[in-house]
Amino acid sequence: YLQRHCDPRMQQVAFLHAVLRRNADTVCGRQFGFAAIKTPQDFQRQVPIQKWATLEPFVDRIVRGVRNVLTAEPVLMFHQTNGTTGKNKLIPVTARCEREQSRGYRMWVAQALRDNPALLKQKVVGIVSWEFAGNVECGIPFGYVSGNVFTHRMPAQVRRRYAFPYEVLTIPDPEARRYTLMR
Repeated sequence: YLQRHCDPRMQQVAFLHAVLRRNADTVCGRQFGFAAIKTPQDFQRQVPIQKWATLEPFVDRIVRGVRNVLTAEPVLMFHQTNGTTGKNKLIPVTARCEREQSRGYRMWVAQALRDNPALLKQKVVGIVSWEFAGNVECGIPFGYVSGNVFTHRMPAQVRRRYAFPYEVLTIPDPEARRYTLMR
Protein backbone atom coordinates (compact mmCIF):
# COMPACT_ATOMS: atom_id res chain seq x y z
CA TYR A 1 0.00 0.00 0.00
CA LEU A 2 2.73 2.46 0.97
CA GLN A 3 4.77 1.64 -2.15
CA ARG A 4 1.81 2.49 -4.41
CA HIS A 5 1.67 5.96 -2.85
CA CYS A 6 5.37 6.77 -2.61
CA ASP A 7 5.39 9.90 -4.82
CA PRO A 8 3.56 12.46 -2.67
CA ARG A 9 3.90 15.35 -5.15
CA MET A 10 2.40 13.38 -8.00
CA GLN A 11 -0.38 12.11 -5.73
CA GLN A 12 -1.17 15.62 -4.47
CA VAL A 13 -1.26 17.19 -7.96
CA ALA A 14 -3.55 14.41 -9.23
CA PHE A 15 -5.76 14.80 -6.17
CA LEU A 16 -5.96 18.59 -6.61
CA HIS A 17 -6.92 18.25 -10.30
CA ALA A 18 -9.63 15.70 -9.45
CA VAL A 19 -11.09 17.93 -6.69
CA LEU A 20 -11.11 20.99 -8.96
CA ARG A 21 -12.68 19.08 -11.86
CA ARG A 22 -15.44 17.59 -9.69
CA ASN A 23 -16.28 20.91 -8.01
CA ALA A 24 -15.81 23.43 -10.84
CA ASP A 25 -19.56 24.04 -11.12
CA THR A 26 -20.20 24.66 -7.42
CA VAL A 27 -20.79 28.13 -5.98
CA CYS A 28 -17.23 28.14 -4.60
CA GLY A 29 -15.77 26.62 -7.79
CA ARG A 30 -17.31 29.31 -9.95
CA GLN A 31 -16.29 32.11 -7.55
CA PHE A 32 -12.64 31.01 -7.57
CA GLY A 33 -12.49 29.85 -11.21
CA PHE A 34 -11.70 26.16 -10.57
CA ALA A 35 -12.27 25.32 -14.27
CA ALA A 36 -9.37 27.56 -15.34
CA ILE A 37 -6.85 26.18 -12.83
CA LYS A 38 -4.22 23.97 -14.50
CA THR A 39 -1.31 23.91 -12.03
CA PRO A 40 -0.75 24.08 -8.26
CA GLN A 41 0.67 27.57 -8.85
CA ASP A 42 -2.58 28.61 -10.58
CA PHE A 43 -4.45 27.29 -7.56
CA GLN A 44 -2.26 29.30 -5.18
CA ARG A 45 -2.95 32.48 -7.17
CA GLN A 46 -6.68 31.97 -7.65
CA VAL A 47 -7.52 30.46 -4.27
CA PRO A 48 -5.39 32.23 -1.67
CA ILE A 49 -5.39 31.06 1.93
CA GLN A 50 -8.78 31.93 3.39
CA LYS A 51 -9.90 33.09 6.80
CA TRP A 52 -12.90 31.38 8.35
CA ALA A 53 -14.91 34.60 7.86
CA THR A 54 -14.62 34.07 4.08
CA LEU A 55 -15.69 30.41 4.24
CA GLU A 56 -18.40 30.72 6.89
CA PRO A 57 -21.09 32.09 4.53
CA PHE A 58 -20.59 29.03 2.28
CA VAL A 59 -21.00 26.70 5.26
CA ASP A 60 -24.01 28.66 6.53
CA ARG A 61 -25.75 28.03 3.19
CA ILE A 62 -25.10 24.29 3.49
CA VAL A 63 -26.42 24.32 7.08
CA ARG A 64 -29.65 25.84 5.70
CA GLY A 65 -29.92 22.99 3.16
CA VAL A 66 -28.47 24.55 0.00
CA ARG A 67 -26.59 22.02 -2.16
CA ASN A 68 -23.68 22.41 -4.58
CA VAL A 69 -22.06 25.16 -2.52
CA LEU A 70 -18.56 23.90 -1.66
CA THR A 71 -18.84 20.43 -3.17
CA ALA A 72 -20.88 18.82 -5.92
CA GLU A 73 -21.18 15.77 -3.70
CA PRO A 74 -23.85 15.90 -0.95
CA VAL A 75 -22.69 16.72 2.58
CA LEU A 76 -23.22 13.69 4.84
CA MET A 77 -22.26 15.33 8.11
CA PHE A 78 -20.24 18.13 9.64
CA HIS A 79 -17.15 17.69 11.79
CA GLN A 80 -17.27 20.22 14.58
CA THR A 81 -14.09 21.92 15.76
CA ASN A 82 -13.43 22.81 19.38
CA GLY A 83 -13.30 26.51 18.56
CA THR A 84 -9.75 27.17 19.75
CA THR A 85 -9.63 30.39 17.69
CA GLY A 86 -13.21 31.50 18.32
CA LYS A 87 -16.56 29.79 18.11
CA ASN A 88 -16.91 26.14 17.09
CA LYS A 89 -16.82 25.68 13.33
CA LEU A 90 -18.61 23.12 11.18
CA ILE A 91 -16.52 21.41 8.50
CA PRO A 92 -18.61 19.77 5.73
CA VAL A 93 -17.87 16.08 5.15
CA THR A 94 -18.81 14.07 2.04
CA ALA A 95 -18.58 10.34 1.34
CA ARG A 96 -15.48 10.96 -0.79
CA CYS A 97 -13.93 12.99 2.03
CA GLU A 98 -14.55 10.09 4.42
CA ARG A 99 -12.88 7.65 2.00
CA GLU A 100 -9.85 9.91 1.48
CA GLN A 101 -9.45 10.52 5.21
CA SER A 102 -9.70 6.77 5.82
CA ARG A 103 -7.02 6.15 3.20
CA GLY A 104 -4.69 8.66 4.85
CA TYR A 105 -5.40 7.23 8.27
CA ARG A 106 -4.62 3.68 7.04
CA MET A 107 -1.31 4.91 5.62
CA TRP A 108 -0.45 6.58 8.94
CA VAL A 109 -1.35 3.45 10.95
CA ALA A 110 0.62 1.19 8.58
CA GLN A 111 3.70 3.42 8.89
CA ALA A 112 3.33 3.75 12.68
CA LEU A 113 3.05 -0.02 13.11
CA ARG A 114 5.98 -0.64 10.76
CA ASP A 115 8.17 1.84 12.66
CA ASN A 116 6.91 0.81 16.12
CA PRO A 117 5.98 -2.90 16.12
CA ALA A 118 5.48 -2.85 19.91
CA LEU A 119 2.74 -0.24 19.54
CA LEU A 120 -0.03 -2.82 19.82
CA LYS A 121 1.49 -4.34 22.94
CA GLN A 122 0.73 -1.23 25.00
CA LYS A 123 -2.46 0.52 26.07
CA VAL A 124 -3.44 3.64 24.16
CA VAL A 125 -4.67 6.74 25.95
CA GLY A 126 -6.36 9.14 23.58
CA ILE A 127 -8.88 11.92 23.75
CA VAL A 128 -12.05 11.07 21.87
CA SER A 129 -15.27 13.07 21.64
CA TRP A 130 -18.73 12.24 20.38
CA GLU A 131 -19.17 10.96 16.88
CA PHE A 132 -22.62 12.61 16.75
CA ALA A 133 -23.43 15.69 18.82
CA GLY A 134 -26.64 16.81 17.09
CA ASN A 135 -28.14 18.02 13.83
CA VAL A 136 -27.92 21.35 12.01
CA GLU A 137 -30.93 23.32 10.75
CA CYS A 138 -31.45 21.19 7.61
CA GLY A 139 -31.09 17.92 9.54
CA ILE A 140 -27.52 16.98 8.62
CA PRO A 141 -25.75 15.50 11.68
CA PHE A 142 -22.64 17.04 13.23
CA GLY A 143 -20.04 15.63 15.59
CA TYR A 144 -16.35 15.41 16.32
CA VAL A 145 -13.77 13.91 14.00
CA SER A 146 -12.10 12.00 16.86
CA GLY A 147 -15.30 10.04 17.53
CA ASN A 148 -15.77 9.40 13.83
CA VAL A 149 -12.19 8.12 13.48
CA PHE A 150 -12.54 5.93 16.56
CA THR A 151 -15.82 4.33 15.51
CA HIS A 152 -15.29 4.03 11.73
CA ARG A 153 -11.68 4.34 10.62
CA MET A 154 -9.50 3.07 13.40
CA PRO A 155 -8.41 -0.55 12.88
CA ALA A 156 -10.05 -2.86 15.42
CA GLN A 157 -6.65 -4.04 16.70
CA VAL A 158 -5.80 -0.41 17.61
CA ARG A 159 -9.26 0.37 19.01
CA ARG A 160 -9.03 -2.67 21.31
CA ARG A 161 -5.81 -1.24 22.80
CA TYR A 162 -7.54 1.89 24.13
CA ALA A 163 -7.31 2.04 27.91
CA PHE A 164 -10.93 3.24 28.16
CA PRO A 165 -14.11 2.16 26.38
CA TYR A 166 -15.58 4.66 23.91
CA GLU A 167 -18.65 5.10 26.14
CA VAL A 168 -16.47 6.51 28.95
CA LEU A 169 -14.66 8.85 26.56
CA THR A 170 -17.97 10.35 25.46
CA ILE A 171 -19.64 11.02 28.84
CA PRO A 172 -21.26 14.43 28.22
CA ASP A 173 -20.48 15.98 31.60
CA PRO A 174 -16.76 16.94 31.53
CA GLU A 175 -16.33 16.58 35.29
CA ALA A 176 -17.99 13.15 35.35
CA ARG A 177 -15.89 12.06 32.35
CA ARG A 178 -12.62 13.15 34.01
CA TYR A 179 -13.63 11.46 37.27
CA THR A 180 -14.45 8.22 35.45
CA LEU A 181 -11.21 8.32 33.44
CA MET A 182 -9.15 8.78 36.61
CA ARG A 183 -10.78 5.83 38.37
